[in-house]
Amino acid sequence: MKNAFLLLLFVIITACAGMQKTAKQQKKEYEIVQFTVPFENDSVQVNELRFYKIHSALDATRAVYERYGKWNKKGPGTYQATINRMVWEQLKLLEGDERFTVITDGKETTTDYFACISVFDAEGKDCFATTHPLRQPLKDLFVNKIGNLEKGAGNYGLFRGNP
Repeated sequence: MKNAFLLLLFVIITACAGMQKTAKQQKKEYEIVQFTVPFENDSVQVNELRFYKIHSALDATRAVYERYGKWNKKGPGTYQATINRMVWEQLKLLEGDERFTVITDGKETTTDYFACISVFDAEGKDCFATTHPLRQPLKDLFVNKIGNLEKGAGNYGLFRGNP
């Protein structure tokens, strides 16, 4: 009876592990996700580009840092205390004179693992909103940047620590 119980327990554990592995394999490389941010006495809907097939939850921060240099502001992470939210202001991301604000963040837990980027234009409009005219070129820009990061080549310790 004891052996049967151990065998049943082993089958259940391996089945659950297989389901988790399959779920991770099926997850998209990236997607735009809308989430709610508390703002003053209200809340605001914000879109962010999330990357799932990454080396670190800090990959978005690393990609922006390597191309545009040090951030303008650093604050506590939206998703966890050990990952800071970084803000770059007045970045020229595309051809033309338009400047953007870029915010990076991420999450590394046993249930969620992603790096994310939010972008706002000079008027403060959410660039990943479905109606924004620059949504696709900005998405393509960051998908390319994250996709071209060399594994293990970054100094991730630079982005951690107190905000």
